[in-house]
Amino acid sequence: MFTSSNRVDGRVDDDGLITSFDESGYHRTETELERRDGVTEKVDGANLLWNFGASGVRGRVGGSMIHYGYSEPLETLVESGIERKDASSADLVGLEAVVTSGNAGIFFETVFSQKPDDSSWIAGASYEPLRGVSTVVAVRQYGEHYYSPFAGAFAERGDGASNEEGYYAGIDARLSRKVRVGAYYDWFRFPLLSPSSYPYPSEGHDMRLFASWKASSSIAWSLQLQHKKKEEASSAEGALGGAGTVNGYAPLPSLTDRVRLDSDIKLSRVLSIRTRGEVKRVTQKFFSGDVSYNGWLVYEQLNYKSGRLSLKWRGTVFNTDDYDSQLYAYEDGLPMQFDLGTYNGRGKSMFFLASWKAAENLKIAARYEVTYYTDREVYSSGSDLRLTDSPASFHVGCLWSF
Repeated sequence: MFTSSNRVDGRVDDDGLITSFDESGYHRTETELERRDGVTEKVDGANLLWNFGASGVRGRVGGSMIHYGYSEPLETLVESGIERKDASSADLVGLEAVVTSGNAGIFFETVFSQKPDDSSWIAGASYEPLRGVSTVVAVRQYGEHYYSPFAGAFAERGDGASNEEGYYAGIDARLSRKVRVGAYYDWFRFPLLSPSSYPYPSEGHDMRLFASWKASSSIAWSLQLQHKKKEEASSAEGALGGAGTVNGYAPLPSLTDRVRLDSDIKLSRVLSIRTRGEVKRVTQKFFSGDVSYNGWLVYEQLNYKSGRLSLKWRGTVFNTDDYDSQLYAYEDGLPMQFDLGTYNGRGKSMFFLASWKAAENLKIAARYEVTYYTDREVYSSGSDLRLTDSPASFHVGCLWSF
């Protein structure tokens, strides 16, 4: 059982409605300071799980109940038809189950929301037909009007667990001690492509292929290929007047093709390097003709670890035509943290991370990062606007376990 009362960063509009929550943790500008601790959040709940095992079968089954409330009404609930006086709190009830036997297993999870009255669920099965080969299939159906401020779901559209259906199948196979391959296919459908502009369904798919090869004890290669098709509600000039247009919007396909190649080399017991090259092409299909955007990046990362000291440096060069062709890359961060670097535009960047294990239960770290853009004079906009073409930041942190 748990209970919580906390002040969180929230965006409240002129009508006194909570439009979103700000989880960045930044309080640098006047706008960010205005949102700081702007909303009171109270949560009460309980979770019960029963673990069992007998005759080669084991698993767990249980559920959760949550009641949440906020100091102001939630815009999402008001737009769903909930009266303003009742739109600041709601209940959630969830059920879950996992059962395994031998090389097979099944899982299931569902949740019901009181406001709006809707539900979401996901279920699947896993199986290992051969040693070193794993397969999984899953089905998900998230209600059009389901809402939870705490959702973290397997989804194509963020993690909100709403307005989505899908079928997923994946396989991972170790062909030898040096070669491993994998692939997945995900078909998804949105019952409402865009409730405000195009309230009709759309669909798409995402398929990826993975391969890795350990060339020697010190050299490894990995490859990833992706092809994705997804419809978007477009109001561009090329969409107007086409078949299926509603209020000036139409569901137009967007195709993404991406290739990524990594090389990991262990130079010595304490020093290693990683090299990555990646290219991406996005093609948007309009009634007036296709438009394509390209993007690429190359980075080199050096890793040094000796005793209690760890050092990491990465330098990246990138070039993208448009926001839609931007690229992402995992970046090491402070203890218990990582960053998803976003590369959009033209330029180069680098980060340096140093960590020191001061004691068995104490780790101290510092990280410096800077990006030099050649296609702009200022960075970002709104509350994150910085009047420079080379934004930089410095972070320090520690992890103390006791």
